[in-house]
Amino acid sequence: MARAFKILSACGSGIATSSHVATSIRQGMADRGVNVEVRTCGVNEMSGLIDNVKPTIIVSTTSLESVRNVGDIKVMSGVPLLTGIGKNQFFDEMEGYLKSIS
Repeated sequence: MARAFKILSACGSGIATSSHVATSIRQGMADRGVNVEVRTCGVNEMSGLIDNVKPTIIVSTTSLESVRNVGDIKVMSGVPLLTGIGKNQFFDEMEGYLKSIS
């Protein structure tokens, strides 16, 4: 099986929208043949999880300015997965990035 890329899905509380985004990412990437593991969290938990999870991408439904001190980890807005607007472009960008580093 191909390498599983680790994705961290963050929202304000780590419950509702991060779970919806995580499900969308799993399905969207599976449809494209890209193996991902997605972990959900609240923005306040993120810094503690980065060292443990070692995500390739962080997807946040909060403002991207609230995602700080993540080093060279790619950060993407999860809003397109909530609204449906720009969803295909989101998956194109994620797939392109993951394939470029594999």
